Amino acid sequence: MSEHPAPLLLHIGPLRKESKKVLQQSKTPALVVCPPHSTAEYIPLKNSARFATAWVTPLGNEQSCYRYSLEDFNSLAEAKSLKELYPGVTLQQCRTVETHAVGDLLKEQGLEDSSVTGLIIEQADQAMPLLKKLKEQGLLATLSHLWVRTSSICLYVDMPVQSELVKWCEEEGFEPVKEDAEDPEFSLQAFKRNRLHGVLKKTQQQSNEHKKKFEAMSQERDALSKTLEASKKEVARAKEERETLSKEIQVLRQKNQQLTNESSETQQKQRQLEIELERAEAQLELIKELLLKDKLLSS
Repeated sequence: MSEHPAPLLLHIGPLRKESKKVLQQSKTPALVVCPPHSTAEYIPLKNSARFATAWVTPLGNEQSCYRYSLEDFNSLAEAKSLKELYPGVTLQQCRTVETHAVGDLLKEQGLEDSSVTGLIIEQADQAMPLLKKLKEQGLLATLSHLWVRTSSICLYVDMPVQSELVKWCEEEGFEPVKEDAEDPEFSLQAFKRNRLHGVLKKTQQQSNEHKKKFEAMSQERDALSKTLEASKKEVARAKEERETLSKEIQVLRQKNQQLTNESSETQQKQRQLEIELERAEAQLELIKELLLKDKLLSS
């Protein structure tokens, strides 16, 4: 790819009034890819415009093609509420067709080095799958303008309604442009690149990271608070046990002192008895001596 690739406006799907107007007013070289059997006439555009006929899908594989009485409603998905919106539309045929991926089409047209800066998707049933594939390939980031055919009701199976499409595009950095639509139920929704999206996304990511860190810190704080609370309860319980033990020790000390005092008194009494016993024994010896002397004197 060249250092400065040429810009390209890519149109996918039937040519309708709104998309014709966009192509006529655009100064960017265009590649208009219409499905086979489209009734829309090719309009004279700028000399740089190219035309191709093909069904376009994300993978470029075989698909079932549903042909209706109005060719511009032909699709690669079965109709859902289409017949309710347009009662006169009837299914004419269903057959397998070959489809092409965007990258293959650009290569076939010699435009693989171009930068798709504008995209018109008139194939409503393939809009979301194509956008998601372009995002996956990194091609969505090069778009500055986007137009997508959509509806407030689900016209085809698995087709997102307008509110869902707008929400998805906004999340990808596109801002919807309000325009008067001739048919509000089947309008070409315009978008332009929101230049602040990158900054806002980065800010949001940083905010989310800060939020996660704050939540982690809050959880850690709560865990520490629980640990601290448990420690406080443990300390309080230890204090109660210490006070209980202190009281028990005091009682034991008192009993020990009482026993010590009683033992001292007992020892004193025992000593007094020993002294009195010694005195009694001494007196007894003295009496024995006196009696012995008296007996000797009498003889």
